[in-house]
Amino acid sequence: MFSLVENAENVIVVRNEDGVVVFDNLEHQRLTGGSIVGAAVESVIKRNENYRTCIEKDRHLLALNDINFSRDIELFDNIEYETVREKLIYNDRNFIITTIRPLNLRTTSLSKDDLTGCFTRSYFKSNLVSFSTKTIAFIDLDGFKIVNDRLGHRKGDECLINFVSLITSCLRGDDRLIRYGGDEFVVVFDSVELEGITARLDEINHKVIDYFDRQNIKLSFSYGLSHIKITTSMKQSRLPIEICILQK
Repeated sequence: MFSLVENAENVIVVRNEDGVVVFDNLEHQRLTGGSIVGAAVESVIKRNENYRTCIEKDRHLLALNDINFSRDIELFDNIEYETVREKLIYNDRNFIITTIRPLNLRTTSLSKDDLTGCFTRSYFKSNLVSFSTKTIAFIDLDGFKIVNDRLGHRKGDECLINFVSLITSCLRGDDRLIRYGGDEFVVVFDSVELEGITARLDEINHKVIDYFDRQNIKLSFSYGLSHIKITTSMKQSRLPIEICILQK
């Protein structure tokens, strides 16, 4: 039974009465970019302000003595989801079991790249405010055009998939990998330690070079590190958010 829930197509998450996640299945982890079991509520809200609404709705249901079930339509990463909450009492403690499914499966693809499984440019833009406390690496894949021209687009796609796999294996739970377009990628690091991030990127680059060199393919990447600064006026604006890149 646990395996069925863990691998269910719908998002399933269980929070205690304090709002702390005690279980999240694989789909929830894909949605949030990693497991948040045991994470402090405020730290999760800091990463994604939408989570505050989730906690408030949990608390509202817990406060109702005669209602054990609720259904809502919620927005996450600009995608509408049907959210069903149900109260559970276990060992005299209250929990909320939440099941979430996208209302339009086609729109779910807007946040994930079909080829590589990375987050997309639209995901990056819709989460700029939450990324403003993080470090951004803009990555260009060097040598990719030559691969496409000489070996064909199918081989190029294979290289992109393997490149993403290499980077993903070196990232931490709260980091985000985004395919910005073509052979351009963005890594959102959950850190502001530029020296440490530089060392990690250089190490990843060596792994990329070694991996493709064994296939007689010359691929590497160049990168630039930045912080995103979003002013108060930008946060309040209804227009598309503009960003100020502080190049390091």
